[in-house]
Order: sequence, then structure tokens, then C-alpha cells
Amino acid sequence: MIFNLPFTLNLRIQQTSYLFIILFILLNTPVFAQARDIKDIDTYKTINNPVTLEYAQVGAIKILKELKTQTRYNFVYNPNELEKVTLKNISYRKQALGTVLEKLTESGMNFSLSGGSIFVKYTKPAFEKKQQAGRISGKIVDDKGETLPGASIKIIGLNRVVQSSVDGTYEFNVPPGTYTIEVSYISFQTKRIADIVVNEGRLTKLDVVLNVSTSALKEVVIQSSYKKESINGLYAQQKNNASITDGISAEQIARTPDNNLGQVLKRISGITTIDTRYVVVRGMTERYNQAMLDGVIIPSTDMNRRNFSFDVVPQELVSSVVVNKTSSADMSSEFSGGQILINTLDIPEQNFISFTVGTGFNTRTTGKDFVSLGGRGKYDFLGFDDGRRNTPMDLQSWTQPDQSAPIPSYAIPQSKRFQSEPLKAYVSNATPNQNYRFSLGRLYQLKEGLKFGFSGGLTYRNTQETNPFETIRNAGLTNVSGAPIDSASLRSTGNLHKFNTTLGGVLNAGIQSEKFKLASKNYYSHVFNETMQDALRVEPENNNFKFKELLTVPEYTTVYQNKLEGENLISSKGLKFNWSGARTSISQDIKDMRRLRYARTATFDGVDYYDSPQANGFSDALGVYDYRLSTRLNETDYNWTASLSQPFDFLKDKSVVKIGYAGWHKKRALNSAQVQIIRQDQSVKLTGRYEDIMAPDRIGATADSAFYFADAGRNGTQYTGTSKYHSAYVMLDQRFFQKLRLVYGVRAENFNLANQQQQFLRAPNYDGFEKVNPFITGEKNWRFLPSVNATYSLTEQMNFRAAYSTTVVRPDFRETSYFELYDPYLESYISGWNVISTKIKNYDLRYEWYPGPGEIISVSAFYKDFDNPLELVAQNVSSSTGKIRYLRFQNQKKATNKGFEMEFRKSLGFIADKQWLHDLSIFGNGTWMRSEVTAVNYRVVAENGGTSYSLIEEILPGVKRPLYGQSPWLINAGVSYSSKIVGANISYNRSGYRSYVVTASPNDIEYENGRNVVDLQLSARLMKQKAEIRLNIGNLLDESTIYYTNPTAYTLNPQNGYDIAGNNTDAYEPENGDKISYRIKNGRTVSITFSYKF
Repeated sequence: MIFNLPFTLNLRIQQTSYLFIILFILLNTPVFAQARDIKDIDTYKTINNPVTLEYAQVGAIKILKELKTQTRYNFVYNPNELEKVTLKNISYRKQALGTVLEKLTESGMNFSLSGGSIFVKYTKPAFEKKQQAGRISGKIVDDKGETLPGASIKIIGLNRVVQSSVDGTYEFNVPPGTYTIEVSYISFQTKRIADIVVNEGRLTKLDVVLNVSTSALKEVVIQSSYKKESINGLYAQQKNNASITDGISAEQIARTPDNNLGQVLKRISGITTIDTRYVVVRGMTERYNQAMLDGVIIPSTDMNRRNFSFDVVPQELVSSVVVNKTSSADMSSEFSGGQILINTLDIPEQNFISFTVGTGFNTRTTGKDFVSLGGRGKYDFLGFDDGRRNTPMDLQSWTQPDQSAPIPSYAIPQSKRFQSEPLKAYVSNATPNQNYRFSLGRLYQLKEGLKFGFSGGLTYRNTQETNPFETIRNAGLTNVSGAPIDSASLRSTGNLHKFNTTLGGVLNAGIQSEKFKLASKNYYSHVFNETMQDALRVEPENNNFKFKELLTVPEYTTVYQNKLEGENLISSKGLKFNWSGARTSISQDIKDMRRLRYARTATFDGVDYYDSPQANGFSDALGVYDYRLSTRLNETDYNWTASLSQPFDFLKDKSVVKIGYAGWHKKRALNSAQVQIIRQDQSVKLTGRYEDIMAPDRIGATADSAFYFADAGRNGTQYTGTSKYHSAYVMLDQRFFQKLRLVYGVRAENFNLANQQQQFLRAPNYDGFEKVNPFITGEKNWRFLPSVNATYSLTEQMNFRAAYSTTVVRPDFRETSYFELYDPYLESYISGWNVISTKIKNYDLRYEWYPGPGEIISVSAFYKDFDNPLELVAQNVSSSTGKIRYLRFQNQKKATNKGFEMEFRKSLGFIADKQWLHDLSIFGNGTWMRSEVTAVNYRVVAENGGTSYSLIEEILPGVKRPLYGQSPWLINAGVSYSSKIVGANISYNRSGYRSYVVTASPNDIEYENGRNVVDLQLSARLMKQKAEIRLNIGNLLDESTIYYTNPTAYTLNPQNGYDIAGNNTDAYEPENGDKISYRIKNGRTVSITFSYKF
């Protein structure tokens, strides 16, 4: 026993160890199993075997069998668990098996990998989350960019088919997933596009380009991908325009940090905007450019110039902005520089709500003194008058023969009806700028192939700006040595205080099916713009006489436009009928424009006091009076269009013939009421303020009082005019040899403008021309305007274009009116005359390369021949007229304009395949041009012993100068960065000198010198990119804008007219004696806005 004890003990120890090992394994088997399962669950996701599945609805067991066939993995599952499990909308194309299995877990299946087997365990979901459908939407076009209505679009695997609508658009509502669509159209190659990812509740936009089929490729289905086709869609918009065109799409606008449409326009090549209102295209001023909103010409918001407040339209409602630089037969022909087409949404692609709030300041304005006459009204910040600027109704006018003649009995009582409070100057602190925008869009799918939608928006903007200026205009200082503008004793100084409130609204709606589209587009804008000039004037020619001048011009402009338009697909062969009708109502009121002057009364301790009102008598030798003026302008326009287009086959390619008609009828009337402040008894010197002297209880004809004189020659209806226009056109769009595209046609236009000058009958302006000026101004004629646009496709990314067109820029009512209105910017009175249309022959060449979507590099050349160009020309004035400077629209004989243009916009992604380089782009455009005008001088010659008179047109020899407003060169350049989160943009603009006021003598022409303008924009997207903060800093350098003359640049040669003297040029060269006539600063403007889109 003793010898056996160690053996027995050792055996028991071994048995106990085995028991512990076995117990440990048994207890930890679930842990190992769980660890194995976790490892295997992670592992199956890495399986890279490609699989393809396309099922609208399928059983789970069938899916697993198909996966086994494609991958050779064995799927282990309980058939009883899966026999009733159904899966929907399964669409995967060459995707990794692990990715597909991970997606299938959403249906309740769980997977684990063990060797070559995949174990499947099904757990019924506690609840099934209902996914919100996504959408696929876009447009079907051919390779010329023309829409294809009636094209068939099919989703592979879902067996769903729709046809494109009359405008080429299509739409699917589908569950989230990855899809393949197939697009087909008669005589075009069928295209199949894969990998279209649709996310829950999101829009996937896809425009599809189809190519014409040839006999050899009829049965071929072109394979493509979503990424590739998205690029093709952008190319179709850029490359395939019929004319030489630049533009920006809604998608591109959404990616910019811009606050308003005026800033967006600066991104279009060759476009410069001034104060978001005036547009310069290819260096040509606003008169030779045309702005259209939804196909209707936009009326001007300025009494003396053609402009438009582009920031009225909310940019969220803009579908595209297109700038046509050449014309075609189906376009309005009233432009030479460019035609700006602003198209707004009617049926949105998806529901949206967005709002924007913003504020800002100007470094020369905000928080500083801001002067106004009469103070701010209760509703000025809303853009409306509270009654303080109203002119008394039913004023009686009279003709005063001389100073000694008695005044009518009603003169004094009538004068007491005027309020005197508006004559008082108020000083307040300028408040920060503010702007608000709200936009809303809704889309309703009524049934398959029929949808209804609407979009609308409101804008509000209020800005205040003070511009300090210095001037020696009209001071007779041409021969003074040095720089008189820098002499405090010779120059006049002051400030322009500009108060602006702008309200705008857009409300559009539309209904669309496969065969028709009907849309209503409605636009409203109301602009209150008050310019207050507070100046200290010096008259060097009058012993340096000094006086204080207060001038305020409150303008109210309201535009209301309604348009109904339709597109109808008449036949299955593509015959389309488009039509539209629009009504535009315009009112422009100047409410109580006031000009008040105070002479220096005394000087104490070196401070001048100005309290001597310059109220003159009836017989004042200079004809200068202080006054109050109100005008009311009303215009109603009716516009209509109709067109038919029919595609047809020609030389194995698609062609289109289009015929159309357009017309308008416009009617305008201008009425005015002006009263002059008169002192009939001037036996004593009058001292005090106008608000006290013209108070109702002091109004009178005594030595210490004054009254209002309502001159019969200046009051009442100034003019009433009608403008009628009818045009018809025929146009062909054809392509030859797959390379050459010709768009050619002719437009016949009948124009009839008749502007009756009622004021001229009552009191003609005795300037010598009253003997020949007609009572009715305008013209009536037919014109035939041919055009041809040729495009040769060098490669898929390159074009060479050539174009010719004849266009006509017609005078408007203002340019044909004798009515005179003072312009504080030009310090001049402006009137129209009996002017006629300007006919322009346009020749263009352009090479363009589109390296990538949204990119362009192009070089252009152009030549323009003007017949009867219209300019604003300074006239000689008599000292007794009361006008220090008088400008009048008049036709010159002819002009030419030629130049080159280069533009580029390029992403830097070609440097390296880095995302930040793809998001970074450089852009710019430069224009060099030369223009020359054959100027004329008009004079009246008596005939037949003075019984008749003739208007003589004399060509001014030797005068070679640029066309009015023309700059010899223009540069825009910048750098832009746009990623999903942040954006930045810095831009530079500089132009050469341009003529601002032209005269018969080149020595007296006033030029505006170019200045360097740098703008900076920064933006950041927040809250899952639904919100955005934008910082804009405008006019960073704050350089002065200067205007100058070249008083010694030319000498008069009796035989040849004017010759350039020495090494002089028209550019600003102070070393050659050039004189600054006017200098003004605008200040830096800083704004910050917050936008949120639901």
C-alpha cells in the first residue's frame, strides 16, 4: 500500500486537472462561439465578389440562390423561416457581396461567415420603418440642346415607363436604391444609364443627351453611367447653344456665396454691373443692352437712364440666366452688346422653403450724419409715402407777363396749401443696411404624367449710402493752371445721401403633362429711391460767390407684370405650338423734388452761415429759381408671342423649322406740377429758413414773404405716347455632316412710335430748335433683319463659331420727349429729342473650349457698324435759361466698334487629383475694343425769307472719339473656392476711361476714369448644409471715381477740324493739362447674411 500511494495520488491529481479543463471548456464554449460569430459577422462585410441583382419584387430564398450561383458561397438557412419573406426594389450592379448583404440586413436577415458557408438567421423586424420615396428628374435633349418631348424613359427592373413632357422633362418617384434607366426616342440612339443612386427624400437630377441614330447603329444601345451622363448634360447646355451665349444655371447659382442676382451677373463672362442696376456688356453701356424677365422686356426703374434693379428677383427662384451676345431670328433684336434673359421657376423640381436675413454697413455712411429734407416719413422704410410729399390737388397755373403785373387772386391761397415742413433739413444717424428674402416652392403629382406646382418669393432691402464729392463742373476753370479740384477756394463740395427701399415679389404656377404645359408668371417690384444732394457751391466766375444748395429727388417706381404662357405638343412627329401673353403696368412718380439755395449771410470766427434764401423775382436775369416739382408717369404694356416648330429629317440628321410672331402695344403719359418760389417785392434782403418763410401763415407777396408760382408752361401733361410693334420670323436650325450647325433666318419688324409733346404746344423751349421740332416725335417703318449663326464642332469639347445679325435699338418714350429733368449725378438737365432708331450690323467670331463641366476657355472677335447711334450730348445754353448744363439725346451719323474678348473659367483639379484643387477655380475675362464716331452738329437755317426753317446736319470733321459710354478695355478676374462646407470668392474689376458727357468739341468731353474694384465673398454651410452664412465686402480699395476733361488735347484746324496736339491722348494725363471735373467716393460695403433652406 505504501508503494501504491504516490501513484494513486498522482492519478487523482491528473483526473482533477482533466475535469477542470473539461469544465473550463464547457463553460466558455458560448464565449468562444460568440467571439467566432462576431469575427465572422465583421468578416462577411469584406467579401468583394461582385454581384448584380435587378428585381422589383422577389422572395428571400430566390435571392440567396442567385447569390450562391454568382459567388459559389454556400448559404445555410431554415427554409421555413424565409419562405414568406419578400424583398422589394432590389437593384445592385457589380457591387461587392459584402455590401449587398449588409444592405439586406435591413429586411431582418443576419449573416455570419464560416469558411465557405454563410449562415443566415432571420428575425422578423419589430417594426418596419416606412422609407420616404426619392425622385429622379431631369430633361431629355438632343446633342444640339433641343428638348425631346415624348421620349420613353424606363426604369430597368421596376418595369415603370414614362414619357418626357412637352418641354422634355421627366420624373420618377421611387424608393431609395440604385437604379438603371433606359431612354429611347424615334431616330435616336437608345441610351442605358446605370448607377443612379436615389436617397430617401432627395432629388437625383439627371439630364440625358441622345444622339441621332445612323443606319449602322440603329440596334445599338449606348451604355453610360450616372456620373458620365451628368457631365454630358452640362456640356449640352454649354456647348450647344444656337448663338454665342454665356450663362449660369440654378445649380451654379446655388453654389455661389452671392447675396443677390446683381452679384450673380458679375460671374458671367463679359458682364459688369454697377450698383446691381446698370449693366455693361462688352464695354457697352446699358442703352445697347437688353434685360428680359421670363421673355418680357424689363422696364427701367430710372427716369433718365435704362436700368433695372436685378436684386428684386429672389435668386432661389431663378432657373437660369442667359446672356446672348449674338442674335437669331426668334429673338428680340433690340440689343448689340448683350441680351440678358432671366428665367424664373414655375414648377419646382422639389418642395422647398428658404429664408434669408442680412445686415450690413457702409464705412462712409453707417452711424454718421445723414441729411434729408423733410425727415424720414413713417413708411419710408417700407418704400411708401405717408402723405408728406403729396402735391396739392387741382393747382391752377398762370402766365406771368412781368414782375410788375399783378398775380391772380388764387395765387396766395393756393400757395398756403403746400406744407412747409418738407423744406426743413434734418440730420440723423444712418442706420445699418438690411435685407430679407423668403421663398417657397411646392410640387404636386396629380397622377402619372400630370403634375402641378408653384413657386414664389418676397424680397425686402433697405440701404443708406453717403458719397462725398468735389466738383468744378460748369465753373469755367478750363484755363486755370494746376488742379483746381484740389483748391478749397475754387471747388464745390458736398455729399450725396442715397436712401433706397426695394420690395419685390414673384409668384409663379404651372401645370404640366406629356402633351402640354401651362404656366402663370407674376412679378411685382416697388422701389423708393431718394437722392439728397447737400452741397456748398462756389461760382468762381461770379467773384467766388458761395451758396448752400439742398436738392432732393424722391422717386417711386412700381412695376407689376403678369404673364400666361403655354407649350403644346400637337403631333407625335414633334410639332410644337408655343404662345404667351403678358401685361405690364408701370408707374414712376417723383414726389416733391425740392431745390433750395441759401447765400452766405455772415461769417463768425471763421465759420460761414448760410441763411439768405435765394428766392428770386419773376424777371430774374439768370432764370434760376428755387422750386418744387412732382411728376407722375403711367405706362401699360401688352406683349404677346406665338410660334410653331417642326423637326424633320435632312441629310440623315435632325433639322427644325420655326415660324413665329410677336407684338406689343405700349401706352405712356407723363404729367408734372412745378411751382417756383417767388418774391414779388425784393425791396429788402430776406433772411431766414424756407420752412419758416413758406409756412402757410407767412405766405404772401410782401417784402418779407414769398409764394409759389405755378407756371402754365411747365404744368400739366408733358407728353402722351403710344408704341406699336409687330414682327414675324422664319428660322431654320440644321446640321450638316455631323459637324456644322447653321441657325439662320430673317425677322420682319414693323415699329410705330408716336409721342405727342403737349408741353411743347404750351411753352416750347426757345433754344432755336423750336422752329423745326415736331409736335409728335417718333418713327414708323418696316425693317427686315437677317441673322445667321454657324457652329463647327471641332471636337466634343471644342467649337468654332461665326455669326452675323442685324439688330435695331429703338428709342423709348423718354428719349423722344422734350421734357427736362435734373440729374444730380450728372449735375445737368436732361431731355430727349426727335430721335430715331439705331441700326447695327454685328459680326462675331469665337473659338471655345469646354475642358470640363462649368469650365470654358474662349477667344472672340467682333465688329459692329452703327447707323444713327444715339448719344447724350451737351448743348450750348443761354445764361438766362437757368440751366448750368443741358444734355440732350441726339443721333450721330454713324459709328464703328471692333474688339477682342477672352474669357476663362477653369478648375485647378488638373494640377493634382485633390478635392480641394477641384473645388478651386480661376476665372476672368478681358475685352479690348476700339470705337469711332462720326459726330454731327445740328443747326436751324431760315429759308424763304424767314417763312420756313430747316434742320441742317453738319458732320464734325476730325472728331475721332469713342462711342458714348464706350470703354477701350475691360478686365474681370478672380479666384473662387467652393466645397460642400465653405466657399470663398475674390474678384477684381477694372475698365479704361469711358465718355460720360460728349460734346461737339473733343476738348470739352467729360470722361469717367476707370478705377480698381476688389470684392470679397466668404461663406460657410452649416446644419447639414441646410444653412449658410455669407460675408460680402464690396469695394475693398475704396478708390475715388474721377471724371475729367482734356481741355488742351486738341487743336482746331480750319481745314481738317480737330487734330490731336503733341503726345496727348483721351486717357487721364494730368501732366498734359487734363483737369479733374468731378471726384466722388463710395465707401466700402460690408454685409452678412444667414440663409436656411428646409
